[in-house]
Amino acid sequence: MNALLDVEDLEVSFHTEAGTVHAVRGVSLSLAAGQCLALVGESGSGKSVTARTLVGLAGPRSSVHASRLAFDGTDLSNLTESDWRRIRGKGIGLVLQDALVSLDPLRTVGAEVGEALREHGVVPRSQVPARVEELLSRTGIPDPASRVKQYPHQLSGGLRQRALIASALAADPRVLLADEPTTALDVTVQAQVLDLLDKLKREGTALLLISHDLAVVARLADRIAVMYAGRVVEQGPTADILTSPQHPYTQALIAAVPHVDNVRTAARAPIERERFAAPGPDGCPYASRCAHADDACRATFPAPATPRETAAGHSVSCIHPGADSVLVSITAEPEAVQAPETAADPGELLLDARSISKHYRTPNGARHDALLDVSFRVRRGETLGLVGESGSGKTTAARVVLGLIKPDAGEVDFAGTAWSGGDVRERDRRTLRGRIQAVPQDPLGSFDPRHTVGAILAEAIAAAGTRPRRSARRERAAQLLDLVGLDSAPLDRRPADLSGGQRQRVAIARALVRDPDLLVCDEPVSALDVSVQAQILDLLADLRHRLGLAMLFISHDLGVIRQVSDRVAVMQHGRIVETADAHTLFTDPQHPYTRDLLAAVPSLTPSANSGR
Repeated sequence: MNALLDVEDLEVSFHTEAGTVHAVRGVSLSLAAGQCLALVGESGSGKSVTARTLVGLAGPRSSVHASRLAFDGTDLSNLTESDWRRIRGKGIGLVLQDALVSLDPLRTVGAEVGEALREHGVVPRSQVPARVEELLSRTGIPDPASRVKQYPHQLSGGLRQRALIASALAADPRVLLADEPTTALDVTVQAQVLDLLDKLKREGTALLLISHDLAVVARLADRIAVMYAGRVVEQGPTADILTSPQHPYTQALIAAVPHVDNVRTAARAPIERERFAAPGPDGCPYASRCAHADDACRATFPAPATPRETAAGHSVSCIHPGADSVLVSITAEPEAVQAPETAADPGELLLDARSISKHYRTPNGARHDALLDVSFRVRRGETLGLVGESGSGKTTAARVVLGLIKPDAGEVDFAGTAWSGGDVRERDRRTLRGRIQAVPQDPLGSFDPRHTVGAILAEAIAAAGTRPRRSARRERAAQLLDLVGLDSAPLDRRPADLSGGQRQRVAIARALVRDPDLLVCDEPVSALDVSVQAQILDLLADLRHRLGLAMLFISHDLGVIRQVSDRVAVMQHGRIVETADAHTLFTDPQHPYTRDLLAAVPSLTPSANSGR
């Protein structure tokens, strides 16, 4: 089968003031019409750089070299910008991960999606509005006639991501590069998007899927390429990679995946720490984290070889392929379910939300009920998981709990004191404000990009009510970083210089400045790859155990909710439809919507067409 995309020995480097960064090293891949290749790996492994390079968007100060870099027989190595504009959108479409940044904040969704239709002349201009609504509906956006008039900031994260996908599909590209296309989506909408991508694949669209969600990969991909530190360390049919991984890094990725039917209890040993490692010799980049590494691993990176006991087409770059002691098999029976560790005796009532309602007006003047008679409680030391579709009211509930918006009806008490609703004013909350803190979904967006990590933490320390001298603030900032598993090196770095996991740890450190009783975590791990996600979840469990923290934990990932929660509240259309302890809710759900959510969770077992 002829390849639409053909890449051999791709090298991408960036030239910075600190030196040259080799982001992609010797990557080779091919993709034919109707096939899906998935790139998986940690943040910083080179997945997104690879995808952006394939549409001529490697970025300034970059160097791109390849033995072959072709799309449908056209050499992409020396294209002009005008040549790239003809290929982008119609030949190769790109769906980026961060929809809020990728969508123009000054244009409506309708104008954004309609641009590709107009630029490539897909339909006559008179038909563009109807085609835009059709695309929004196709990607699962409800009430598309109303949404075309809205701006990105007026949409939930899930709706923004679907609008971005609609924009990428507008010109019917032959190849679609999808960089984390379902990261911000709840399981039911995720299932719709996966069905859409699967339909496109069956119709002949070639898909290059980048995802940290291995269940999504199992649903769509025919082949998987596992990247680490810019290299492909293992590649092969999906069924082979997921059921018989050979490289220790692939095995570790699969072992880190949270499941709704199998809860991994965080160890009470010291938490895994992220440090800035000095560059080593040009051997296997995973050697420093591999239990099987020897001197040969550290000295020489091996050429891809075909292990003796794997199917044809399965290659792995590893001195020790198939280390039996750490092999993972997802076809085995699941382990016994273990509930997350909780306090032996639930603490006193900390947060009491009673009959909260909140409504907004849409752009066309209609009333939107974001919350309808919502009630829930959180006790000291307890984690309440809040789960539901995008737009179900989860984030609005969190904003009410944080005292950022006032409910139209209902009241919230915190630590036995009136906190939100009624006649409560911000000055009434001021003495308690430090005891309830937020951990955001997008820490990068919540930091001042001009400030170093040290300055960001120092500002929070000063705002806590004491103004120690500069050296004392820096010492306290270093202590906070140590508490969340970071050394002091990031103090002098800016947020953009940190990995996603490191930024999330800094956000948690900032939230801990005032020794809070309650953390409100709104999708704190949704944008992280599974290995870093596991580290952050273990960190939160460790902090909860050591500091006695309570958490209101919001997530669309039911596996994550299952792992961290003592109790779970399920939201639909602004209402809580079911609340139960985590074990009961996941093993014996009562409400039809809860059962639908659980049924929509993608399985890590490869689909029937994987690896064909």
